[in-house]
Amino acid sequence: MGFEKKVLDVVNGVTSVGASFTNGTLFLNTIDSKTAVKVFNAIYEEVTPGIMMGTCCSETYFDFV
Repeated sequence: MGFEKKVLDVVNGVTSVGASFTNGTLFLNTIDSKTAVKVFNAIYEEVTPGIMMGTCCSETYFDFV
């Protein structure tokens, strides 16, 4: 849970868009590319470079490798 809390803290520092984890994948409640890229860059710089991003329906997802 420490990793997930750290990531969510970074997300909350970048945007007010809702985010949650499901089975180790972070879901951001938007497909806005500007917001998604800001979140991606913040996680990349502050937590881990092992991250992949994509969109599905009305969410952006981030998988950690």
